[in-house]
Amino acid sequence: MKRHQIGWIGLGNMGTPIVHNLLKAGYEVKLYNRTAEKAEKLLTAGAKVAASPQELARDSEVVFTMVSDDAAVKE
Repeated sequence: MKRHQIGWIGLGNMGTPIVHNLLKAGYEVKLYNRTAEKAEKLLTAGAKVAASPQELARDSEVVFTMVSDDAAVKE
């Protein structure tokens, strides 16, 4: 079965464990986070990092956002 490319924005308390579970389940996940260091653990688990939200959206079939508030969405 083909696993879809998932885009994920937001690696806080909820986002990081969810992405880790997606990777364990065999999904391809591309990440974007304002604080790049938060993605480091997920890179070793197989995630890829996008340079911008635009790149993430272009390369993904579905995009999830899990950020703290409206200001974070706008940023």
